[in-house]
Amino acid sequence: MPRLNAEHLAAAAAAIHTADQVRRDPVVIKAFKQATKDGAQALNSGGEFIREVGSSWRRHSKLNRETGAGE
Repeated sequence: MPRLNAEHLAAAAAAIHTADQVRRDPVVIKAFKQATKDGAQALNSGGEFIREVGSSWRRHSKLNRETGAGE
């Protein structure tokens, strides 16, 4: 049966404790909330960009078909 390495166990416990302290840090929480808002805004902006590209493509495709250009 493997033996427990006390030093390894203590290091793991310390790392878990540190990670928990970081997770609870008010500055980290605030930054996470801001990052999620920024990410949501980026997705919305990206979606708007895609819609505008599609709209422009359709407008220009119609012009090309009407004028015979682009053939």
